Amino acid sequence: MPIRQVFIKDELHSSIEANQINLCRYILMEANKSVLFPLLEEALEKSYLTKRRNTIKAVTSRIIKEFYQIHKNVLTKTSIWLGIECACKTTKEEGYKDCLCFFQKPKIIVVERHHSHFEDTSVEKVFAGFSIRIIDFMESNATEASIVANKILKILKLN
Repeated sequence: MPIRQVFIKDELHSSIEANQINLCRYILMEANKSVLFPLLEEALEKSYLTKRRNTIKAVTSRIIKEFYQIHKNVLTKTSIWLGIECACKTTKEEGYKDCLCFFQKPKIIVVERHHSHFEDTSVEKVFAGFSIRIIDFMESNATEASIVANKILKILKLN
């Protein structure tokens, strides 16, 4: 049965609130892109507020998939994920060392280049409400990212 595009926002929000992950995934897969794109940032925020981990994964996956599809000719040898850009006082003072920002909603799409050379201008600055940050792969950053990711997962498991 085709999905009715008129009620996508209401159906998506209801599926998140009711923790109906299969309905949420169906909506994310079948909805018209022009209808769905403006809703992705809001859907991710609602997923975080309701602490729906599977829904967070589904919405995040859709955001990254669509971003990649638009730029796949440029994004070879890259890793893409949603990230958190922290501007809190504690993180600045600690220099990101053993510190965790409690602003837990991803607001940026991170594109990590691995031996890939493309112009930063070939990718837009904002996609579906998320700013884009292009970084070059550095082995030392991988350890830091792993520590931060593990701390975030521990906090989400406690909630």
